[in-house]
Amino acid sequence: MSKLVSFDAPTMEPNDHFRLLSLPPEIRNAIYVAAIHTQRDPPDSPDEAGPRLKEEDTSGWNRAVYYPIGPSSWPTHVSLILCNRQVRSEVLDILNRQSRGLTCRLDCILKGLALWPTWTSYPGLPQKIDHLEMNFRLFDVRSGRDPFWGNGGPGMMLAPLFWMLNHFIHHGPQFIYTGPLRHKPRLDTLIINISYQDRIKYDHGLSNRVRIKNYKSRIPIAIADMIDTVARRGVLVGQIERIGVRCGDYESIFETGKFEPSENVGERWEQYGFHWGCDPSLAPGPTV
Repeated sequence: MSKLVSFDAPTMEPNDHFRLLSLPPEIRNAIYVAAIHTQRDPPDSPDEAGPRLKEEDTSGWNRAVYYPIGPSSWPTHVSLILCNRQVRSEVLDILNRQSRGLTCRLDCILKGLALWPTWTSYPGLPQKIDHLEMNFRLFDVRSGRDPFWGNGGPGMMLAPLFWMLNHFIHHGPQFIYTGPLRHKPRLDTLIINISYQDRIKYDHGLSNRVRIKNYKSRIPIAIADMIDTVARRGVLVGQIERIGVRCGDYESIFETGKFEPSENVGERWEQYGFHWGCDPSLAPGPTV
């Protein structure tokens, strides 16, 4: 007959620290993997977005991108790598053994003419990421000014989105140039999911429900058209293979590899201070 034996579990003093490296390697690896794949909650609004570095538009449109800065904005694997030599070695071993096909997730708040991007998940090295899911949340959208259309360019409110994507392609998930990248991001799929965080406001006091519905339906079409314009210049060849824009029942997906490469997007885009396809740290236009 078996006999139950009771024992007291070890206790930790208030000043004791959890000793990760005292755990067996297989448990440590499980903790690393769980931490690397943990998804963060996005900020509810720009006011709760935390420390940011502002990239301003020099063309006079008062457009800006507020890039996240500081340890709280780093992907989890970056924080782990900076712990100590042993943790760095073990985490890098896990990251290097990962196969391609990982998905990263980016939350983007667009309010007025400014964009606040926040990584909610970046579970690996840039060369292992194949898919980018972007939640594009629109705050305080106003009609009557055609903010999503321009004179052949990306429109006042879309320019920050393109700047941010251009920075990601050239500088990686940190967006800002910190030195040459060994492996630049190359995506099989970019999906932009559009949502509205508040009611659309009309400059002329209009509140007709039919017009509101029609206007909201035009926004994802405009975004898809402008991204298609960029893709047709061929500057995404070898960088993003497939792009999709989704909003409610609307979906537009197109391939980018069928276009011939080009060095710029045309003179009409240049007047917006926008230089897609060239290293933003070397081109004139928006400055950090």
